[in-house]
Amino acid sequence: MRWLFVTEWGVRLIMFVVVVTRKRSAATALAWLVVVAFVPFAGAL
Repeated sequence: MRWLFVTEWGVRLIMFVVVVTRKRSAATALAWLVVVAFVPFAGAL
């Protein structure tokens, strides 16, 4: 079960970097960060 926790946080950290570095409006970036924070596997799609 620990691997799921580690994987979840790994996806979150990677997606935070990806979302912030893209050229998007502030509102869109904030929306993606919220999605990644609460549902990390959906944010990876």
